Amino acid sequence: MLVLLCSCISDYGVWPRGGLTNSIVNNLSDAPKRAYEEAKQNDDLHLGDAHLIPASIDEDEDDREIYVVNAITQEYDTDTNSHGGIVLEALETALTKVAYAAKGLNGNYFYHVINC
Repeated sequence: MLVLLCSCISDYGVWPRGGLTNSIVNNLSDAPKRAYEEAKQNDDLHLGDAHLIPASIDEDEDDREIYVVNAITQEYDTDTNSHGGIVLEALETALTKVAYAAKGLNGNYFYHVINC
């Protein structure tokens, strides 16, 4: 079974601490964090992006494949050194991409929003 776990993050390029992002790294894999930071180095973090990263294959749970979706839905303001709220248009674009990927892979996804 395929599971897509969607995490809304910013275009800043520094992996957030705490909450869902902390749980991803501590309980699944640091691959989503590494992919996010690499995307920043390659100037590939744009609002509305949805990066699909393999996180785990749980052989004890019917060969469940877990992917993390880094959904870029917040902008980082370099003038104020802060993140804005979730940009709804970016959220809609990213979720459309996630839904398309889930449908194409016969999977389900869990969606988590912080500060919406």
